[in-house]
Amino acid sequence: MVIVADIFFITVQSYRILWTGLSAQFARDVHFSAICWSTLEPIRRKLLVLMGDEDGAGSILGANFTAGFVAGSIAAAVTSPLDVEKIRRQLEVSNF
Repeated sequence: MVIVADIFFITVQSYRILWTGLSAQFARDVHFSAICWSTLEPIRRKLLVLMGDEDGAGSILGANFTAGFVAGSIAAAVTSPLDVEKIRRQLEVSNF
């Protein structure tokens, strides 16, 4: 009976470990997405205006790529401390 209880405890604990750091993950992802998506479109529009009347696929692709790179870089720089906290929480040993 003790062996069955130990196996059950280990199984439950292993599933709980999967959820370790979930709150930190959400705290990082919500801010990252908010910053990234709120800056992406204004940057893309400004780049397209700077390029002028070029409606070619290459200029649109370049503007989209550059805007995504800049918006993602800004969001990553701002949310980096939250990402560090997320990793620390996911790696910590917990006693459930």
